[in-house]
Amino acid sequence: MNQAELAAIVDAQSQSQNALTQMAVNAAGQSARDFTGWYDSAQIGPWASQLASLIESIQGQTAASTDAYLTEVLAGLKGSPVSPSGTIDVTGLRKGVSHTEVYGRAADTYRYEVSQGKSESEALKSAVKRAEVLAETDVQLAQRDQSQRFMTSKKVNGYRRIIHPELSKGGTCGLCIAASDRIYVASDLMPIHARCGCTTAPILGAQDPGHELNRSDLNALYEQAGGSTSAADLKKVRYTVHDNGEIGPVLGVEGQAFRGPDDLPLAA
Repeated sequence: MNQAELAAIVDAQSQSQNALTQMAVNAAGQSARDFTGWYDSAQIGPWASQLASLIESIQGQTAASTDAYLTEVLAGLKGSPVSPSGTIDVTGLRKGVSHTEVYGRAADTYRYEVSQGKSESEALKSAVKRAEVLAETDVQLAQRDQSQRFMTSKKVNGYRRIIHPELSKGGTCGLCIAASDRIYVASDLMPIHARCGCTTAPILGAQDPGHELNRSDLNALYEQAGGSTSAADLKKVRYTVHDNGEIGPVLGVEGQAFRGPDDLPLAA
């Protein structure tokens, strides 16, 4: 597999991952907008359960897509067929916390905002946002844990995150650029953060395709900067990894306050 072929496969996967993330975010947001029983526990439970089932379906698609993608990449590196690792169980990715409980937190947000004097429309906006962030995180967890399952089962040397600056609406992500030099061992869970569009690529012996792909993106960023230091400064971002008890390792800017799984650090 040459570099152009690999780049095409990686780009296709990043687009697929981005589409699934947007599908989950849209579904969660619309579900919250349509819900009205914010003070009725008899309604909140079934609503949260229905939304959880929908997001779990998208998580399943994410896991299957990730497994197929990594199978194709590893087969290309080996030059011989590779079997899929099999998809993970997406229902247990939040370390014992059910998705029904997780999405019920949107109701907590709504009631809290009203208790603080916010209008119902403002409270709804906050509840929608929380549901959307939860959904986005859940898709990332499916992609991340499926990657770990694949890397471990195939006993690869390690893996690397592949940056996708073209998918960052607010500009290139300094966190991901800073972390792109990191090589993870197969059993590592890759730290995530909000709005992360990174994919992964296995390392096989001396073959480290993610390094070359990242280098191409970085060169393009520096060239686009026209000799200024703006792009180079992104590389200087110092990051830290927070170990969240519910969702695992989370990538954050060094010195940035970290509160919890619903408050993932936002990269630029």
